Amino acid sequence: MMPPDQIPIERLEQAPWCVEYRVSEQQMRDRIYDVRIPPGMQRIACVGDSFVFGEGVSLADCLPRRIEKELGHGFQVMNLGRPGHHSRQNVVRLVWALGRFECRRALVVFVPNDIEQTSRMAKRQAYINDLVLIREQNWQRHQARAWYAGGPRLLDVVGSRLAMRSIRNETIQWYRDLYSTQHNAGGLEMLAQQLSRLATMSSCRVALVLYPLMDGFERGYPLAEVHARVAGMARQAGIPVLDLAVVFAGSDTESQQVHPADHHPNSRAHGIAAGAMVAWLRAELPDFLEIDATE
Repeated sequence: MMPPDQIPIERLEQAPWCVEYRVSEQQMRDRIYDVRIPPGMQRIACVGDSFVFGEGVSLADCLPRRIEKELGHGFQVMNLGRPGHHSRQNVVRLVWALGRFECRRALVVFVPNDIEQTSRMAKRQAYINDLVLIREQNWQRHQARAWYAGGPRLLDVVGSRLAMRSIRNETIQWYRDLYSTQHNAGGLEMLAQQLSRLATMSSCRVALVLYPLMDGFERGYPLAEVHARVAGMARQAGIPVLDLAVVFAGSDTESQQVHPADHHPNSRAHGIAAGAMVAWLRAELPDFLEIDATE
């Protein structure tokens, strides 16, 4: 959304907000791991979507690396994040990792857009701002059709702000409807099935972490009821849950976003999340961090 500035590829690292993504031959944005866990080491799979993958941040600042740093020596935290993955794909990804890398612990990071949708709900997903990314081409089309299009500059500024506020409100309602049996019963049923599958994995202990969308922390997180619904479903399935929305409550939202047009969590947000996750594990699930006698 800013005026373009041509930068040669060899100087790309000098560009603001430029992040390099490399995926290893093991299909992870991570280092190469031995198939067998080294003696005296606990290996934890960190599963999720772009929030785990680390979209918009360096490899060193992505959530799994920050967790690993907080835990200290004796831990490996594998980055199994894939942008765009939803709950079913996360389970498939975890099963793949368990069979290949002997992980016996898993942190499944759930974001409100990870639930699967009915076709009707998918058709409503024509918004410009999904509380994560502002899609410029959709915004331009919206602007061209807007009632204030072609008017004075002041009218354009005021109209744009009102339009974005309306889009945000519609988006929040869309998210809430995703977790309503009236609008997305099929998606909720599939989510319950995936949570049950995570809870009954005999070879791996799973903990669920709810990572909020980076929106509205100062005035009350708008998707609190969504988090409460998912947390209740997970606990009913027998999975321990940490809700990070409580951790971010009252903080400055914009200072934790990658960019004004990209609301993925930045390095600061991942640092806060990682610290809270490790503190929770040590206080509430200390045995989660212990090395099994059979390892």
